[in-house]
Amino acid sequence: MSVYSEECLSYLSRGYSVIPDKNKRPLVKNWTQYCDRQPSTEEVQGWCTQFPDAGIALCLGKQSGVIALDFDETDPEIIKIIEPLLPKSPVERFGSKGFVRLFQYSGEHTQNVYIKDSTTKSGKRIVLEVLSHGKKVTLPKSIHPDTNKPYVWTQGDLKTIDVKRLPKFPPMLISHLQSKLQILETTSYETNDKITEGRNISLTNYVAKLIMKPHTINEVIDKLVDFDKKNHEIALFSDKTENKVDNANYNAMMFYTSHIKYVNKKRIREGKELELPIFNSETNILTNLTAIKPVLDEVAFPKPHGVLGKIYQHILGNSYIEQPVFALSAAMALIGTLASRKFEFQNATPNLFLLNIGDSGSGKDSCQQVIKNMLFEIKAGQKLLGATSYPSEASIIQNLDASPVRLDIIDEASTFLSAATKGGNSYAFGIGDTLCELYSCSNGFYPGKSLASSPHKIGAVHRPHINLLCSTTPYGLRESISISSLEKGLFARFLVFFGDNNKPSKRIPKKVSIGEEVLEQLRRLYDFQNPNYKKGNFSKYNTPSYKVSLTRRSNDRLTEIHSEFDKLRLQAKGDNFSKPIIARLYQQMLKITLISAIGNTKLGKLPVVKPEDVEFSYQLVKYYFQNIKGFVRDNLYESQREMRLNKVLNIIKSAGDEGLTNVGLAQKTKYLSTHERVDYIKDLKEANRIHLKADDEDTNISFRLFYLGD
Repeated sequence: MSVYSEECLSYLSRGYSVIPDKNKRPLVKNWTQYCDRQPSTEEVQGWCTQFPDAGIALCLGKQSGVIALDFDETDPEIIKIIEPLLPKSPVERFGSKGFVRLFQYSGEHTQNVYIKDSTTKSGKRIVLEVLSHGKKVTLPKSIHPDTNKPYVWTQGDLKTIDVKRLPKFPPMLISHLQSKLQILETTSYETNDKITEGRNISLTNYVAKLIMKPHTINEVIDKLVDFDKKNHEIALFSDKTENKVDNANYNAMMFYTSHIKYVNKKRIREGKELELPIFNSETNILTNLTAIKPVLDEVAFPKPHGVLGKIYQHILGNSYIEQPVFALSAAMALIGTLASRKFEFQNATPNLFLLNIGDSGSGKDSCQQVIKNMLFEIKAGQKLLGATSYPSEASIIQNLDASPVRLDIIDEASTFLSAATKGGNSYAFGIGDTLCELYSCSNGFYPGKSLASSPHKIGAVHRPHINLLCSTTPYGLRESISISSLEKGLFARFLVFFGDNNKPSKRIPKKVSIGEEVLEQLRRLYDFQNPNYKKGNFSKYNTPSYKVSLTRRSNDRLTEIHSEFDKLRLQAKGDNFSKPIIARLYQQMLKITLISAIGNTKLGKLPVVKPEDVEFSYQLVKYYFQNIKGFVRDNLYESQREMRLNKVLNIIKSAGDEGLTNVGLAQKTKYLSTHERVDYIKDLKEANRIHLKADDEDTNISFRLFYLGD
């Protein structure tokens, strides 16, 4: 029996389209049609008879819902640059070298990453391929023609995984990889053709090479000035229209040091050794200073006290991998849910949106499971535990009027976060908008929504308290957020915590008990009723919550902190990446302060906010802000493409109501190639940030661009 005969039904029954294949070549004619449809039963039976020694191949694209990343580079220098940047997949195949990783199909086209190679006829060679619709990939058990050994799965198995669990391929990865490889393309610096545009780009690529080599600062300056003169029609460092100082050497030095600063900003955040310039010996300054370690001004992670602290310790005790940030996040979710609609503090409510970030197997799920068990121990699990996924907007508000308080624990939340923040269809945008509205209405009235599935509004309720405890991987988070989604506000409502992916695991021979005293406190919190509430004065949907008081010292400290955060907000520029997050820091702090005060309250007493509650929440919010600020900056705003995209948008915005012609944009963005400019315009138009209109006043201008606002 052939490999195809043996394996085909397993794939076909799961919706995949597979064909017979041998020596990496399809054995059937016009095989690309099977990227759009599965072969018929008659075709499959005929192939099994016709090709008795055939292997099996997967037709990629629309029918199978799969694309493939094929990386089989052997150059160690290229592997060192490219491989760490490649996304992981739960399904990976090995043939003779490199690997093929499978991802979910989302309409992508086949793309290649090239590097210049004078030994080839075309002058370039393929380093990496993304194979999509109209392509195929040979599957395991087929025999590789070079090794005469079968292909194997080195990670997962396509037959045992739902295609919807495959991650989506990062849309901008190919252009990012291509730009990374430019540093190796030395031929681009040896051309006799002088560059008239993009001087900054070519010099940036060149200085990146120089930083990697042990040149003294004098040598670097000389090389930069020389490269600038030889390769640019108008040398950048001597161009008076671009520089405030009429000295090429000085301008080259500033250019070099600014790039050193950029490199070291990342290294400081990562705790790595600094890249420092090497000075000439006559300057009497030590050379080779790369062993110096940066001093990090880090905010310490605060430890909770009271019942919150006991739950935190209980979670750690029952976790195979102890992750303090995940344990605290889960403990706050538990207290916040039990206290929802029962307490408020200075108009802040205890419900939280929490997001834990860590690699697969780093301990995220054990924290979730512990608090689920605790809810069932106090007989609150069935009533308070809610959704584990958000397949649609309706799933969020369905039965909200009957269950206005719930804890939704969502594992691998990148799918719903990406849909909610990036959109792509009406239901996706609805998820993000609905969560934002529910968060904002936690101390007011949510009017509900009319959906296609119901002729009437659903979900109308006073003070809905949806608590979210979500988790995903660092890669999942990177793929879930964008600049526009940050500005829209959903992501800024989440408290995000990053785990330690290098934590060792431990044995737990016996489950650790929480103790009856803590369980009794949780039961009382669950059953709490406002002592100031008199039955009959309010409807069951509008029972007032208890307003928590505070001490004088706590009030004074909150005034100081509010002033600090507000000053931070005012200092942030209009396009500052952290401004949406800064704007919510004080609100997040009040929520945590309330949860801490509730957790520090003794049995039979009412909570009062004390200075230790304020200080704990202040330190935790600062810790959160320190980490999320670095992540967003590294993964969004320090992405060269995102920064340029934002710059183009601001140029169009500055044109006002008259708009900007395409020729005008080209003049203002000479540092961009025509292809890049067209690509940015397309992206901004698809994101509904700009509008294009044909220009009737000037036949030489094809269109005008108008800013549509936020």
